[in-house]
Amino acid sequence: MSVFRFVAGGGANHIGGSHYVLFAGDVPIGFDFGSYLQGEGEVLLPKIVAPIKHLILTHGHFDHVGMVPVARRLFPGLKIYASVETAELARILWGQTLRKCDLEGTLAPFTLDEANEARKSIIELPLDGEELYIDGISVTPISAGHILGAKSFVVEVDGEVAFVTGDVSYRNRSLIKGASKFEAPNGIKLLVRESTYITQEFEETREKVIERFIKATTKTLEAGGQVLVPALSIDRAQDIFCIYKASGIDSKYPLYIDGSRSTFGVYRDFLPDGHLLDSATWFESKRQKSDFLKSRRPGMVISSSGMVYKDTPSAWWAQRLLGVRGSSVFFVNYQDPNGPGFGLVASRDGQHVFVNGVSVRRQCNIEQFEFSSHMDGLEGEDLERRLNPETTIYIHGDEYKIDAYLALKSGDGQRRIKAMVGQEVSA
Repeated sequence: MSVFRFVAGGGANHIGGSHYVLFAGDVPIGFDFGSYLQGEGEVLLPKIVAPIKHLILTHGHFDHVGMVPVARRLFPGLKIYASVETAELARILWGQTLRKCDLEGTLAPFTLDEANEARKSIIELPLDGEELYIDGISVTPISAGHILGAKSFVVEVDGEVAFVTGDVSYRNRSLIKGASKFEAPNGIKLLVRESTYITQEFEETREKVIERFIKATTKTLEAGGQVLVPALSIDRAQDIFCIYKASGIDSKYPLYIDGSRSTFGVYRDFLPDGHLLDSATWFESKRQKSDFLKSRRPGMVISSSGMVYKDTPSAWWAQRLLGVRGSSVFFVNYQDPNGPGFGLVASRDGQHVFVNGVSVRRQCNIEQFEFSSHMDGLEGEDLERRLNPETTIYIHGDEYKIDAYLALKSGDGQRRIKAMVGQEVSA
C-alpha cells in the first residue's frame, strides 16, 4: 500500500474551487474547500472526491475557503483547522457572499447560521513548527508568506514526509514576510505544489516594480488624471496602500480606498505593523465617489475586486474611467483568463471593451505590474531541488503552463504529475 495517495476535487489543472484530499496512510485529510472565481456566471462547488472528517484551510482566499460552510453540511461532524487569521478572513468572505446573493436576488449556497457555525467550529492551528496530530498523523504548519495567516503543511506518517505548499511566496512585501523555506536534506516522498507562475520568471525585483509603479502613477497625476488600482481585497489592497504611503505621493494627491474595509481591519488587528493602515481613507457614500469622479481632481483609488468582476467597486470605477483620456487603470494581481480584467489588460486604446455589463470605448492608459504573492518558476524549481521529492504533483495552475513545464522537464528521471480532478495519484 502506498504511504500517500492524493486526489483533487478542484483547483487541479486550473485556478479556482480548490479542494484536495491527501490520504496519509489510510487517513483522508482534506485541504481547502473553495469556489471557482466569481465571474459573470454561476458560482460552482468543488467535486466531492472522498469522505473526510478533517479539513485544513491553507489561507483565506475565496477560491480556497469560499464554500466551507457547505462542506460542514456535506460532511457531518467535520473538524476544520485554520490559523485564526484565515478564520477571520473566511468569515468576512462568507458574509460578502451572502450580501451579494441578497442584492442579486439569487439563492445563497449557505445560510448566515451555517456561516456563523462554520466560524465557531474552526480549530486554531498550532504555532509554526509545532505538530498537530490528526488521527495519529503528524501535521506541522509553517508560514507560506502568501497572505496574512497563510500556511504550508508538512505531513508525516511512518517516517515518510509529504509537503503541501498551498499558495506560497518567498518574497517579503509591505506587511507580510516571505515564506520560511522548509528543508529536507534526505528528500521527501511527496511534494504537492502550486503552479500559478510555474513557467514564468519575475524579471524585475520588487523594488524595480515599485519604482515603475510610482513613476507611472506620478505621471498620470501630474498630467491631471485619476488612477484606479483594482486590487484583491485581501493582501494586495493593503500592500498597494503601503507602497503609496511609503512613496509619499499621498501627501500631494488624495488616496482613497473603495471596499476592503473589513480586511484592512483584520490586517490592522493581527500584524505588528498593522498601525501603518490606520490612515486609510474610505469613500463614505456613492455621492462622494461620484463627486470625486466628476471633479476630475487628480487622485488615486484602490478598489476591490482585483479582477474587476461585475457589480464590484472596481467594476464601477472601471466603467467610468476607461473612457476618460488621461486617466489610468493599473492592474496589480493575477487575472483569471475568463474574467473581465484579463480582457482589459489585453485590450488596445480605442477598442470597445465590456465591463460591468456595458460596452465602453477604452481611452485610458492601462498597465499591469507584477506584485505577485506567489513563487515564480525559478523559486518553484529551487523548492523541488531542496526537497528532492520522489513524486511531485502540480496543482493550482493554468493547464497549458503546467503542460509546458512538464514537457520541458521530461526525461530528467523525476516523477512529475499534473493533477486532474477526480484522478487519484499514489506516492
